[in-house]
Amino acid sequence: MCKLKYKNLIIAALTLLWPSLSIAQSAMVTTQNLSAQDCYQTATSIATNESFELSDYMLEPCNAALIELGLSDEDRAATFVNRGILYAASGSLAEALSDYEEALNLFPTLGEIYINRGFLYHFENQLDLALNDYNLALELNVQSKHLAYFARGIVYEDKNLWDEAVKDYEQSLKYSPDWMPAKTRLERVLERNTSSSYELVYND
Repeated sequence: MCKLKYKNLIIAALTLLWPSLSIAQSAMVTTQNLSAQDCYQTATSIATNESFELSDYMLEPCNAALIELGLSDEDRAATFVNRGILYAASGSLAEALSDYEEALNLFPTLGEIYINRGFLYHFENQLDLALNDYNLALELNVQSKHLAYFARGIVYEDKNLWDEAVKDYEQSLKYSPDWMPAKTRLERVLERNTSSSYELVYND
């Protein structure tokens, strides 16, 4: 009971940090393995739909894919990433981090590993580790660049690096012009900067 309550608190905190669990990036698989494809689709649904209903059975396709033979290292790494997203969404952060590490060992050039691990580091307030992972995700050409820039912008905000945050939110909107979370964050930081400049002039 206590463990369930703790997981519920983690899920609530994650939702507060990220406006929805759409702050995640599923990793595409190229295999025709049905279990791996189902795992990818479930992770994608969670990553794009904040009202997605979690269930006790959502891990089963991922588990099945990972015990089957024939997956390439890249597809196996992607499946670990996708299962990690499901673990994170259910509040099992240690298990999520473990899956991201497994993916890293298999295919370290997969950008989606770093963006998702960065989210966990950020949630745990390990800002420098999160920043490093977001940088790596961008260097490795992660698929959803708007997410990586947005997430890095939030780190910059948390570190009071307002100009850098503005640049990253602008970059996020360059890749996804109508994405409201980036628009909202950018407007808030610009408003804060304007207010701070006014206060400095007024106090002088």
